[in-house]
Amino acid sequence: PPDQFIGKKVTDVLPANLASLTIEHIQRALETREPQTYEYSLTTKIGRENYNEARMAVNGDNEVVVFVRDITARTIRTRQNEKYAAQLETLRNTGLKISSQLDLQEALQTIAKEATYIAKGVSGGVHLLNKKKNLLEWTTSTGDISVSQGSVIAYGEGIAGRVWETEDIFLIKNHVRWGNHLKTSDDHAFETVVGVPIKWHDDFLGVLIVEQSPPHFFS
Repeated sequence: PPDQFIGKKVTDVLPANLASLTIEHIQRALETREPQTYEYSLTTKIGRENYNEARMAVNGDNEVVVFVRDITARTIRTRQNEKYAAQLETLRNTGLKISSQLDLQEALQTIAKEATYIAKGVSGGVHLLNKKKNLLEWTTSTGDISVSQGSVIAYGEGIAGRVWETEDIFLIKNHVRWGNHLKTSDDHAFETVVGVPIKWHDDFLGVLIVEQSPPHFFS
């Protein structure tokens, strides 16, 4: 309510750290005569963290006007995206570890387990490229994955086939409803599935798959 703020000092109505931040920007605005923008968070009475953006402009010789907007949804979304991007990069780096292993089957099993653990997935595994047959074969699995050993996928089919085609990370947030999902070898019953290319030096070797139930973002 306005009567809790009008006529009072910043230090009387704001937490100490936010009051200090606000005073700092007020002084900077008055000294430079330039607009100031900063972000801050406040914890509500029910323990929820709210994020706000304050935009400050000089109004007269010794006065500033501040406009505040709620950016909670944007901040949470940005942090989720950053976390998600970091996890995908971790999966990519995990896939590259295969180049340092001598025993291929052991390396694949290690990578599948490590990637699933890092991404907090429920299951995972590897489709290995059979160059003679020009098919991806399901070789290694961990967790509650439902793919049968030796199942094959053609170039461009399903998630693994799409990763093979693009040699890039491919994520499906709702795999069951994805129009290109297979009803055979990669018909997983999980919401979120990510495929990561595995390369031995510069050669495409196969696809690492990690599956997770809701929420959609790996966390």
